Amino acid sequence: MNNFIRNKFVAASLAFVLAISLVSLPLPARERRGSDVVVTLTDGSKIKGEMLAVKTDALLVFDRAAHQGKSIDLGQIARVKVLKTFWGLTGIVFGLGAGTGLLTLIPPSRSNFYVNEMKGRLKVMMIFTLAGGVFGAFKSVPTKITLAGESSLSVQQNLEKLRRYAREKGFAEPVDSENVENLK
Repeated sequence: MNNFIRNKFVAASLAFVLAISLVSLPLPARERRGSDVVVTLTDGSKIKGEMLAVKTDALLVFDRAAHQGKSIDLGQIARVKVLKTFWGLTGIVFGLGAGTGLLTLIPPSRSNFYVNEMKGRLKVMMIFTLAGGVFGAFKSVPTKITLAGESSLSVQQNLEKLRRYAREKGFAEPVDSENVENLK
């Protein structure tokens, strides 16, 4: 019995250390970044970069490949795809930790079928791990926002959604041509 309590404590401690080490707390000095986006224009061309701001008449996107900011008129934009970080591996780790933590709370039976019990416990851990990976993969699906062919009310609602992903959230005034030149 003493051996079971010690193993339970070790497993719970390892799960706790793993959970604490994986938590990524934002640092207060870190600069806020905009989300990476792929802007599809009405002519079919695409611009990929960081979304800086959403204006009433344009999107400001920093194109890292060209090392310059671009002001894209809303009338030219067909769709904006907001790219997200892949969370599948993190989900797998958290699912494995949750499955392990749950199994440490359930005491083993006193039967002679130790092998069958271990198979059952491994199945539970695999289910939790798979569920965590699936949840992380679904969390990573890009958000697609359409602007072309929408009503003005729908476009305004979509612009509000896009403002959540921009670096600068408070910008609403029209783009000034002098400011666009300063982004280059």
